[in-house]
Amino acid sequence: MAALCVDTEDGFRARKAARTQLADYKWSDAAHQAVFEIVMAFPSAGPDALRDQLPARLTRRGFPDFDFAALFESPAAGRDEAAEWMARLNEPGS
Repeated sequence: MAALCVDTEDGFRARKAARTQLADYKWSDAAHQAVFEIVMAFPSAGPDALRDQLPARLTRRGFPDFDFAALFESPAAGRDEAAEWMARLNEPGS
């Protein structure tokens, strides 16, 4: 998910691909679905603005204790790694 939270060309491409590839994905974890939907709907791709807004937006969605810091602390995956992650999520049985 960190790949979707970076303000780089790879991050932009990962968000664009995620909108298409994961649009109908059935998330098994409601908190992860909320994070995904917030990131996809966020008007700015900048990680600083997202980092500032994410806690309040998650709280309003019912997840006040979600540990979102890892999204910004861990190194973001590159474009190829993000594409591989999305492909694995869409595999049957995932």
